[in-house]
Amino acid sequence: MGETVLNGDSALLTRTFPYCAIGGEVRYEKPGYAGGGFDFNNDEGSDPKYFSIQLWPLEQKTIKVVKRTPTNIDNIRKRGAGAIALYSTQFTELNPNETVMISVSREKEDQYDEDVPVVGFMAYKPVNSTSAPPTKDDQKNQIIKLFNDGKNRFCD
Repeated sequence: MGETVLNGDSALLTRTFPYCAIGGEVRYEKPGYAGGGFDFNNDEGSDPKYFSIQLWPLEQKTIKVVKRTPTNIDNIRKRGAGAIALYSTQFTELNPNETVMISVSREKEDQYDEDVPVVGFMAYKPVNSTSAPPTKDDQKNQIIKLFNDGKNRFCD
């Protein structure tokens, strides 16, 4: 349909939409922002409509990967009712020879939400690890091997 024009603090798009009685939709996108859309039927002879759309900027997040050992878990359990206070301190850093598989996904609110460019999964190794980080193919092959060996179940 077109591109917006900056008008003060707002980006505006003023257009006459084509006639669409059934199954119409409005989609919006901007590089660096999560796109989306909504259902919209433009009946012939209808009055003008005004839409306000808020775009959400994509952000890079940093994730710190740690683990809880049996000792950490025991320390939390021993605390009893106040155990939640220990959740942020009872963890152990990963050892250089440990690898963690992380799965990342987005929960869409509706059918128009775009897929945010995220890695579906990745392997994390501590910075002080002596081995080279695995490639995407290495990770894929490891997941397939674990699944085939019955050690990695995606669905039960």
